[in-house]
Amino acid sequence: MTGSHTVQASSDIPDENLGLSANGSSGRWEVSIDETISGPERWFVQVEGPSLWLSFEIPSPEIISKVIQFLAPPQTQRAENPGQLDLGEAKGTPVALVRDDEYKDRYFLVIGPNDAPIVRFAVVGEDRHSLAQALRQVEQDLLPSPGSSTPSGGSPEEIPVTSRSQPFVRRV
Repeated sequence: MTGSHTVQASSDIPDENLGLSANGSSGRWEVSIDETISGPERWFVQVEGPSLWLSFEIPSPEIISKVIQFLAPPQTQRAENPGQLDLGEAKGTPVALVRDDEYKDRYFLVIGPNDAPIVRFAVVGEDRHSLAQALRQVEQDLLPSPGSSTPSGGSPEEIPVTSRSQPFVRRV
């Protein structure tokens, strides 16, 4: 039986709060980026796929564009594109995306050192395409809107409040 669930991102640092910066979904994949809204600037990604849920810290949101390029079909990849892209860390454990050297369209999400990984999740075929599509949506959320220096979602102060957006109160 399937059901929906809510995942609340949190930080290990007391008094450090997180807010959603961007999200995307395609097929069986969902990706979201959270950033700290208090304390030092830090970024986190949550990746949910058909057989995994993973949350880890990333160095910056710029990694999303690098992942999209890394996942590009083999004929569009640049020659200097390495076989591994380090994504970040999950509580000190490295997280990387590794291109398979046997099948050109297969990738592995590797948690742990590459020479002795804790786990490797295969991403291939339609899952690779869906993950890339979800990441493109995240990238669009992170890009500044035309004529603005803020991401396309804007800040809460920029979103007009109308009577329709007021909470519904039921009087008894």
